[in-house]
Amino acid sequence: LEPEFYCYAHSQEVRLVWTAGYDIKKLGDMAARQEWLQSQVDKVKETFADGINIDVENEIAAGSLASQQFTSLVQELTDLLHAEVKGSQVK
Repeated sequence: LEPEFYCYAHSQEVRLVWTAGYDIKKLGDMAARQEWLQSQVDKVKETFADGINIDVENEIAAGSLASQQFTSLVQELTDLLHAEVKGSQVK
């Protein structure tokens, strides 16, 4: 999308977020996580978007290791994005 679109949307008080998925099979792969985290932050910054909406289609069992890893991933993204893009959001 063109930067003018984002400027117009923001002038109308519309917040624009990217949808991002993550392969839950890679939750334990720290290198893949770091690459994904940085790519999401870069995408938001490069496109003047307002944040990320994380979309996970696979079920994650409550209390499982994957659940803990996913919670950690969301927190890491939130911390990184908020540090680099003031006022951003992660959902």
